[in-house]
Amino acid sequence: MAEPKLTTTRRGVALGACASVALVLVPFVGVIVGSRSAMWSDVNNLTVPLYRAVWSAIWSGHWPFWSSLEFSGHNMVGAAQSAIFYPPNIVFGWLSPMAAFRCWLVFHLALAAVGSYLWSWRQWRSLPAAVVSGVAYPLSGFMILHLLHQPLVAMAAWLPWLFLGVDLVAERWSLTRSGLAAGSVAMIAFTGHPQGLWQALVGVGLVCVVRLSRRRVGLGPWWRAGAAVGLGLGVGAIQILPLRSFSTTSVRPKLTQAGAFQYASSGRQLLTVLIPHVMGGGSGLGAASWRGGSIYHEVANYLGITLVVLALVALVTHWRQRQVVAMGVLSAFALLTALGPHTFVGPLVYDVVPLARSFRAWGRNLVLADLAVANLAGLGVREVLARPRRYRMPLTAAAAIGAVVAATLPWWTDLGGRLVRGQARAVALWTPVVWLVLLAVAIWVATVHRRLGAVVIVAVCALDMMSFAYSSPWRTSGKSTAAIEAFYGPSPPLFGWPYRAPGGVDRWVAVQPGRDPSPTGPITDLLAPEFTKGAPSAGGYDPLIQATYAHLAGGMNSGGSPSRADFASPGWLADVLRVTTMLLPPAQRPTDPAWTDTGYIDALHLERWVRTPRLAEAYLVGRVLAAPLGAMTSVLHSPWTDLSTTAYVDTRAPGAAGVPTGRDQAGPAGAVVSGAMSSDGDGHYVIDATRAGLLVLSYGWEPGWQASVDGHLVSVVRTDGLVLGIAVGPGAHRVHVWFTPPGLATGALVSTLSVLTVLAGGSLPWWRRRRSRATLLASTRCPCPGRDDAHASPSASASPGS
Repeated sequence: MAEPKLTTTRRGVALGACASVALVLVPFVGVIVGSRSAMWSDVNNLTVPLYRAVWSAIWSGHWPFWSSLEFSGHNMVGAAQSAIFYPPNIVFGWLSPMAAFRCWLVFHLALAAVGSYLWSWRQWRSLPAAVVSGVAYPLSGFMILHLLHQPLVAMAAWLPWLFLGVDLVAERWSLTRSGLAAGSVAMIAFTGHPQGLWQALVGVGLVCVVRLSRRRVGLGPWWRAGAAVGLGLGVGAIQILPLRSFSTTSVRPKLTQAGAFQYASSGRQLLTVLIPHVMGGGSGLGAASWRGGSIYHEVANYLGITLVVLALVALVTHWRQRQVVAMGVLSAFALLTALGPHTFVGPLVYDVVPLARSFRAWGRNLVLADLAVANLAGLGVREVLARPRRYRMPLTAAAAIGAVVAATLPWWTDLGGRLVRGQARAVALWTPVVWLVLLAVAIWVATVHRRLGAVVIVAVCALDMMSFAYSSPWRTSGKSTAAIEAFYGPSPPLFGWPYRAPGGVDRWVAVQPGRDPSPTGPITDLLAPEFTKGAPSAGGYDPLIQATYAHLAGGMNSGGSPSRADFASPGWLADVLRVTTMLLPPAQRPTDPAWTDTGYIDALHLERWVRTPRLAEAYLVGRVLAAPLGAMTSVLHSPWTDLSTTAYVDTRAPGAAGVPTGRDQAGPAGAVVSGAMSSDGDGHYVIDATRAGLLVLSYGWEPGWQASVDGHLVSVVRTDGLVLGIAVGPGAHRVHVWFTPPGLATGALVSTLSVLTVLAGGSLPWWRRRRSRATLLASTRCPCPGRDDAHASPSASASPGS
């Protein structure tokens, strides 16, 4: 029996896309109208402050490649998650933080909806199928649970567009098709999360291998798909190459197998793909707090019980179709790798697949299953609408089986004591059964009236996913609008501004960040004030924090919190980094008597300490000694060291050979007359040196610093293990210091060439068609007889009137 004829005009397809977007946005009405923020955790601790800092610098006329506010100076391009090159983030330079996040979120939800809708429509040519896919994917577990991870949400929003573009370009090369595929890869790269790019490439690679590995395909589709993806990586090189360079010197260039599987899902946690709140985790509809162990959003997911059933229908009935097989393989890969060490697949992928050792939280691979199941569910919708009588009894049986499972599950397992209790248990177990019953009812309706049945099926699937989105943690975890306005407003941080001491920049550091468990209370996370308030910090937040800096600066973790009390101990660490304000738990007291207690901060449960550093932001020193980097710990922590008279340079650092060392003339070597470092890492200094020495600047050393003295290029060396040093001779000098992220220039060149290649290669078919058309016209044009044509026939040369 043929599928019911529905509207398939362009207008109908456009209306279907609009309907998908409208349904996806229904759970977020509160965010759209501004009564809710949906901003919590990393949204406030990392991404929104980063995005605002980037676009604030751009609007101020500065390059946003370096920031003075974090880690005593930080490579913003290499760290990547600032997403400097990601165009949609421009809204954070135009609007208030909450309004910008609102627009950003709506855009990416709509982007994911339309992409999933169009991909499904192209494959299955069914409007109900496309609408179901377009609603299911943006409201799936990965997208909703990871709303606190903006780079991952942006990656997921572009993912269906990548699959659609590769499908199109494998069929035929054109500017539009290659641009869609390559542009999607580039956009995913620009979001700044390398794990998302890896997931996208592995996923599209699996699908291409399954779909194209058959007879009579030829090499053309392989070359076209590979070229489009490769060009996309080339366009994204301006972000990929600096990230690659930066990550090699970070605390985690590679992970052990245990580190990579740190947030892999367990078998019981994967029950959430069918019963989302079986162990809690919701924020409404009777759901309770998460009891499943580990981090909820990293190990849980929801595919949609109705979507899974429809996807199984597609697999069973069309298992010979390559696209269906590809989606099944993609789902299996995502589920098995999300389990990490619990199956043989995770360790195999860790050992074999390139770059797999670089990423943790393998539960995030479920984003591929979300997309595949949503796509297969669309085919399932088309199938049941074409043969509703065939499926009404099997789906009724599925609803009955679901009811039996819900009724008996508490009797044969409590999931290791993690099963929710009370009313939350009833809601968690019986809500999926309700959706299965309604799906069965919709199939029975379709046997009577196809169009009405199609509407009911779409409504049931949409309500299934919308209820999950509505009851997810973003609703109650999101900070109140008042708290957001206060956090990003002009008021000082809760710990106050850093103590202002003579000598230049004043930084702060928190040895133990505070947390506020109350969703309606003030934001007390200490990871973001350096960006939101412009308070320079020796700490910060970045999973790729530089390894040497992290070790020497108190053993910092990725959250910028020192694990050792080095700043509070006698020594020179606080002086070198110009830390004037320190936050400590009340049980800890500095052993260095230079620190002064200024009081307890109730909101943070931390004590505030201040001091005046013994070193200025910029100073000249006459005695320069070479020392291996490994010896810097004892140099910084020894109370008998005098770094005001002696500087130590890393003997293995580039350019260290050109720095005069071993001088016995300890003490100052002159004065810094004037100068300062701009917010984008561009410093100009006027110095008056009484003798040869070293200009020391209190900014974190990273590869990429360059300098000139009176216009002549000189080396910038790692000094005192942490900061910058520039050798100068006696006399008055002008010193210029600037920062260029390693890999940026090469990446920009590769990106430019790749864009030109996409344009040229995409235009080539058009030029060929134009030339073929011109050749055809020339060959069919009638020849005109010449005046000297001796062979012209009398009839041909006769006048019309003869």
